[in-house]
Amino acid sequence: MRQLGTVEKQGSTVAKHKSTKLSSFEFQIFRRIESWDLNGKRLVVGLSGGADSVALLHVLAKLQPRLGFSLAATFVHHGPTTDEELSDYRRRALKVARRICRKLGVEFHGVRVKLADGKELRSESSLRKARHLAFAFVAAKIGADYICLGHHADDLFETRVIRLIRGTGSQGLPAMHEKGESFLRPFLADSRDKIRAYAKYANLEWIEDPSNKDPGPLRNWLRHVWIPELEKKRAGGAAAFARSLENLVSRERAMKPVNSVDLVAKLESDRGQIDRGRYMRLGVAERRQVLASLLMQLNANGFTRNHIDEIRKRIEAPKRFGHFEILGLLFQVNAEQVLFATK
Repeated sequence: MRQLGTVEKQGSTVAKHKSTKLSSFEFQIFRRIESWDLNGKRLVVGLSGGADSVALLHVLAKLQPRLGFSLAATFVHHGPTTDEELSDYRRRALKVARRICRKLGVEFHGVRVKLADGKELRSESSLRKARHLAFAFVAAKIGADYICLGHHADDLFETRVIRLIRGTGSQGLPAMHEKGESFLRPFLADSRDKIRAYAKYANLEWIEDPSNKDPGPLRNWLRHVWIPELEKKRAGGAAAFARSLENLVSRERAMKPVNSVDLVAKLESDRGQIDRGRYMRLGVAERRQVLASLLMQLNANGFTRNHIDEIRKRIEAPKRFGHFEILGLLFQVNAEQVLFATK
């Protein structure tokens, strides 16, 4: 990855926000995140130039003097492409993102993805991984405490449906959190329509990604075909489905077995290994839950129930030793431990 450049903050613009009255939407976000203890923290916003991320940057710029955090933004250019429309979009999106940051007085960082083999990133999964690597790269460089993303309630619903389709089970339904160890998602409880309404109200500038219109990727098909068809059959069906999934998540959290929680906590404290003896004393459903939690911790995007069961088969084999690779993760198994690492 290559750094594209930086625009320094303009203090006069930031100062102007201090005396600016908050809109109702901005005040809702303020009330939501004021308990997150952001005073003195450094935040970097993943800025694509789209409506959601532009709205997020604008809201945070308004809240910055009130909550006492410092703010930067990162734009990720996904590299060269043979698609002329997409290539033109990436070039224009970079200009839009830089211009927005200059207008708000926010520090700007642009990162261009450059692959050693010269190949083009195409799949949603590979593009997402490249973005997250770039965000982590900039966050480490500037000492950011959190990466802020514009994910909203519609994104969460789509991700949960995709995980159900892939067979990850109920343990995969949490999917995203408003506040995690290194990520913040202030818009996660808000709908896409609500954010767009705010962006129009605030007269914000943004640019649409043409690839989002392609019905080929599963997420786009759900967004542009399946959900509209569901709404035609039953108005409000998507919102009701989303509430049902949220209820399942709440129930899953409430009924999580104590021994499984203990083992997942051990995964978090003892990075790189699982106590195989404790793992083998769990039930089958709990073992799947632990492995799904592990894969999510290691950012193994796109895993399915088949991946989980294949890992189970290898770990639980009577031979009890050996090594294998799944989803780019390396596993080594002996009688007492399961050691794992990213490739």
